[in-house]
Amino acid sequence: MPDTVLRTISDSTGKRRVLIVRHANGAFGFEVEQWSDDPMERCWIRERQRPLSICGSEEIALREAMGRVDWLVAAIPPPAGTHEGG
Repeated sequence: MPDTVLRTISDSTGKRRVLIVRHANGAFGFEVEQWSDDPMERCWIRERQRPLSICGSEEIALREAMGRVDWLVAAIPPPAGTHEGG
């Protein structure tokens, strides 16, 4: 069974994204991809794999991704019921 994508989070340009995945072995992790505009590709390309993340839950995988991918925190909307600016 292949990995299952549970959540996709894109940056503001739509050219980078993080996939939160459930691996075939039941563990969770994340992948970072970048869109290639090269006429010979025009597809999503997985970035060089950071140290493989093996997490016990989807929430932990997301937290780990937020700590490793610099643009990700800004791409996630605040939870409902909160407001920015204090």
